[in-house]
Formats: sequence, C-alpha cells, structure tokens
Amino acid sequence: MKLNGWMAALAATLVTFLFTTAAMAQQQNFQQQAQQIDPQQAQQRLQQFNSQGMQDIRDQLGVTDEEWAVIQPRIQKVRDAEQAAGVGQLNQLGRLARGRPGQAGINVNALLGIKDSTVQQRQAELQKAIDDPNSTEASIKQRLDAVREAKARAMQLLAQARKDLTEILTQRQEAILFQAGVLE
Repeated sequence: MKLNGWMAALAATLVTFLFTTAAMAQQQNFQQQAQQIDPQQAQQRLQQFNSQGMQDIRDQLGVTDEEWAVIQPRIQKVRDAEQAAGVGQLNQLGRLARGRPGQAGINVNALLGIKDSTVQQRQAELQKAIDDPNSTEASIKQRLDAVREAKARAMQLLAQARKDLTEILTQRQEAILFQAGVLE
C-alpha cells in the first residue's frame, strides 16, 4: 500500500505539471514550453522515481539481498515490457502529455531519452495517416493492422515476463506485486 500511495502522489504531481504546462502552452507556443524542460533533470527524476519504486517494492517483499538479486531483474523485465507494450502508469501520463490528435504535445520518451517502442512507432505512423487528409482507407487500415500486430506481440512478451517473475515468487510476494501493479 505504501508504494501505491507514493505512486498516486507522484502521478498527481506529474498530471498537475502536465496540465499546467498545457494551460501555459495555450498562451505561448507549446513546443517552446516543451523545449524549456531540462531533459537531464527529467531523466534524473525518472531514475529517482524508478529507484525509489524498486526500493519500496523490495521493502514490501522483505527479501534478502540474494533473493532481491533474483527478483529485481525480473521486475525490471516486466517494467521494460510494459513500456514496450505502451501500458502502465507512466505510459498513461505520456499519452496525456502528447495531447489530442492533431495538436502539438511533448514527446515524453524523447524528453527522457527513451527510444520509442515498436508499438509507439507504429502508433505514430497511424496518427500521421489519420492526420493526413490524403491518406487512403487502405493506408490507414495497413497502419492500424501494424499497430495491432505490434501491440499483440508486445503483450505476449509482457505476459511471458510476468509469468517468469511469478514462477520464482511466494504466494505472499505475488500478492504484494499484484497490489503494486507489477502483476495482473
């Protein structure tokens, strides 16, 4: 529960920041506002967020250093698979930052120095096709199918990462990670 409260507070702070930035952008050029965010500082904050989140999970699990050395990489693999699939709390906030279709937004991944996943690349290609009035129905369908295929593959990898993690956990540990949103 401690992690969920901490993540909720962070999410509220990030949402407030994003909405404040969006409101300010209505008065000024949104892209200029995005460029004023220090990428290095944003990356450091993300690393702190991830480190603190992992420490909170470790504390909740009550594991030894040896147990953590086995569990932590599998949790990280789940987090990486969530990023690739475009799911999870940080991905939801990223969608808010990008704005509505046809509007300027902040590319959160670029700001944080994170390479877009295949799913995100396919979604960007689909959005370009949607925004282009000259796109054909066949072109849009092709891009939509590509997004669905990439998403299905990413979700399979996420399911496997979660399965691999679950295999090494006690029932109590699994329940804790379920409550923390790492497992479903």
